[in-house]
Amino acid sequence: MRILFIAPQTFTSNGDAQDVATLAKVLRRADHAVELLSPLYGHIDTAKLALARRLTKLEFELGGRRWSCELYTGRNPDGVDLTFIGNEEVLLSADSLNGEGNQLDASRVGVFEKAATELIVQNADNYDIVHAHGWAAGAVVARLRAALPDLPTVFTVHDASEQGRFDAADADWLELGDDAIDEAGVTVLKAGLSAADQVTALSPNYAHRLQRPDSDHPLSEVFREIGSKLVGVRHGIDPAFWNPATDGHLPARFDPFDMDGKDKCKAEVQHDLTLPVRSDVPLFGAIGHVDDEGM
Repeated sequence: MRILFIAPQTFTSNGDAQDVATLAKVLRRADHAVELLSPLYGHIDTAKLALARRLTKLEFELGGRRWSCELYTGRNPDGVDLTFIGNEEVLLSADSLNGEGNQLDASRVGVFEKAATELIVQNADNYDIVHAHGWAAGAVVARLRAALPDLPTVFTVHDASEQGRFDAADADWLELGDDAIDEAGVTVLKAGLSAADQVTALSPNYAHRLQRPDSDHPLSEVFREIGSKLVGVRHGIDPAFWNPATDGHLPARFDPFDMDGKDKCKAEVQHDLTLPVRSDVPLFGAIGHVDDEGM
């Protein structure tokens, strides 16, 4: 299968970045052709990633003016193809796409989403499915619904609290139609939820919570309306990265055949948390959001 990832946050400090990169790697190892599409932010080193700049540019109208975007392509060590959309005026000056901002933030989202859509339309025969990650990628899904209605799309909600809300005055920068507009303004996440063929959340429990009748999420009604289109897929980890036998960040390493290092790691955690350092007391840990959006 030929899969295109729309992943604006993969090359940022966002906590979901590693999840997206790992999924792309795993799919590539399963013999799928995977391409990852991202804005070219100012901190991205094109030389370090061995990216080549294409001669052709993406040209389009947005916000009452003409825009031109450059394309950079390459391939990472895992065999995942990389494509970056660059624009010196709005994208190179950003570290990420901000979903709670001003007109400049809206223009950044708008330029990326329209350029991405133009690129996909030009190369539609190269993709079997588009998998969009995060609220900003939902804008591309919404545009594709009109431009390429037969191209299957999956939209993953990594954090439903990130919705991409902009003032109604910025609607012309986003061009997402009436589905994205409500009394609060323009909501990019809403457009993506409505347009995608399939929506996934990061656990079955999280998906259930988003659709509960007593949910206080601003888009709870939209989550309920999409019904069974929303599926919870439990989070995983990359065992090649999260491996206590090779992890140099641990005070000691261990594996199933030599567990001595685990006791040293436990003692270190107890010490760092100002707990009694005792080997006979169980120590439990849980990974997740310690807030109302917890998994």
